[in-house]
Amino acid sequence: MLKSKELRVGNLVKCAKHLPIGFHAPKLVYAEVVEVREASVETNEGVYKYRNLGPLKLTEEILFKTGGVKNEDNEYTIKTHHIHYPNITLIEENGFFYLSDGNKNKVGMAFDSVHHLQNLYFILTNTDLPIRV
Repeated sequence: MLKSKELRVGNLVKCAKHLPIGFHAPKLVYAEVVEVREASVETNEGVYKYRNLGPLKLTEEILFKTGGVKNEDNEYTIKTHHIHYPNITLIEENGFFYLSDGNKNKVGMAFDSVHHLQNLYFILTNTDLPIRV
């Protein structure tokens, strides 16, 4: 379950879309956050309560869709157009990602969700992370 403090407009999240009676498992759809409210989140797929939202797992495929490049076995670089942070380097370890200082040192806490990467990118560059679909 996600919390309102974690989300901002433009974040990608996973939504549980309940199916008609007779189907037992909810269908999961991916959506972009349009508005963050106190008790719910509006996405381009509809309005959801926080209990029906989940994080979208960050994968190598998604990193490539951001323009990321794989440098070594566990290192990825995303080019930015920011003067102070021309590149953002991430280190992957056991399914979690860490910001790197460029010398293969991990900086900060581990994350494994797309919205965390989007928020980190926004904090560093003051622009939204482009993700090509």
